[in-house]
Amino acid sequence: MNGLDEHKTQDRAKVLLFPPLVGLALIITGIVLQIFVPLRITSATTIILIAGIIILICGIGLQIVCLRILRQAKTTPLFQKPTTNILQSGPYARSRNPIYIAVFLQFLGLAFIVNTWWLLLFLPVLYVYLRFGVIAHEELYLEQKFGDEYRAYQSKVSRWL
Repeated sequence: MNGLDEHKTQDRAKVLLFPPLVGLALIITGIVLQIFVPLRITSATTIILIAGIIILICGIGLQIVCLRILRQAKTTPLFQKPTTNILQSGPYARSRNPIYIAVFLQFLGLAFIVNTWWLLLFLPVLYVYLRFGVIAHEELYLEQKFGDEYRAYQSKVSRWL
């Protein structure tokens, strides 16, 4: 059975690992590495701490807005459950993946708060996992489920920004 047929037999995206667990594993790994092999971003700890807090708060705020829009539309951010409609308002009018942008902001903010290059070095790993291990499967599922409606949304709203 190919990937396309597998997506037809289930009403959800076929994502193997729960994205927050991957992010958490990267964060824990980065912090443990920082403890044993410190790689500080800067010695200006106050400035980077303030920047990190601001970026983290922006990421959390964006995620809250996205989750409220999902709840109002009676759909879910969880890939294990069926998507009921294509959102095209709020952050979803500018990006097809604003929750993942929020996650990147939170990860970046935490890297600055902890003041470690390790988490910055893991950002590309997180990107590759989300882009190819999650978003690719979600897009295939949404295209199969919503067809032309999703393709039209894809044509007018970019994947990121």
